[in-house]
This record gives sequence, structure tokens and C-alpha cells, in this order.
Amino acid sequence: MKITFLPILLGELLAGSLAACNEESAKLPLEQPAFFVKAQKNDTAWSATTSGTYVKSTGAFLLFGHDTLAQTPSYLRLGFTLPKGKQQLSAVQPLPAEWDVLLGGDARIDYYSSAAAETAPKLEITRLDTVKKIVEGRFSATLRRDAQYTKQVELLRFTEGSFRVQYQEVEQ
Repeated sequence: MKITFLPILLGELLAGSLAACNEESAKLPLEQPAFFVKAQKNDTAWSATTSGTYVKSTGAFLLFGHDTLAQTPSYLRLGFTLPKGKQQLSAVQPLPAEWDVLLGGDARIDYYSSAAAETAPKLEITRLDTVKKIVEGRFSATLRRDAQYTKQVELLRFTEGSFRVQYQEVEQ
């Protein structure tokens, strides 16, 4: 009796597990966090936690992607302003983008900037909610490594970027 019952039980367990993991469930996307910055960084998927600041005195929005899971923490900074009196999202003026690699949280050991690159970052703001203080959009940027860290031209490219950042307001 035990010999015939065991193969039947194993067969049912196998059939049940195959039915539970089908092609549809295997393709479900991983849940995206509520706030994020993500892009292709030199053709490799990259994502980070976020923070943001709106500086009232300058009208600048500063958005940060914190890559704290890397061996050495690094930070992407994107920014933009809206011309005074215009709240049209199409009028966004991008600020230079930066990539900082910090040791111990405060000692810079590598730095890239779009200020030294040929082009400013491309930013498209798709949503700006000033009540909930959320900004969403897309971006791409080419950053150049600072001459202090290299003798040759080294570029860091962010493509297919998107973000959803909750920001806080500060006076200065």
C-alpha cells in the first residue's frame, strides 16, 4: 500500500507546483518602489533610492539618486528650474548633472559632471504636484569624469532614465 500511494502523492505535488508557476506568473514585473530613480548606466540597469529638495530662493529643484548598495556609495544629482512666472513643464531649464562617489559619506573619491561634458542633461518633467510635493519625469545625461581623477576622456552615460521623487521645500 505504501509503495503505490507514494508515487501518486509525488505526482500530485509535482503537478500542483507546475500549475502554480506558469509562464504568466514568471513574467510578472517586480514591484517598483513608490519613489525611485532608474536608468541604463553605461548600458547596465541601475536604480537608486531618492530624495529631493525645492530651494525657494532660487526656484531650483534638486533630485538625488542614492546608490547606497554599491561597494562605495555614489549619488546622482539632477536639477532644473522653471522660469519665474511660468509654471509650464515644457519650460524646464536643466541644471548640470553630477555623479559623486564618496568614501565614508563625505570624502569625494570620484566625480563626473555634465558641466564638463558637451551637452546639458535632457529632462522632461511629466508631473509636478506642488501639494503632495512629488515630481516625475524622464532624463538622459552624459557626464564627463573630472580631470582630477583621470588624464583621458571618460564618460558616464545615463539613458532611458525615469524618476518619481518626493521633495521637501527649503528657503535657501
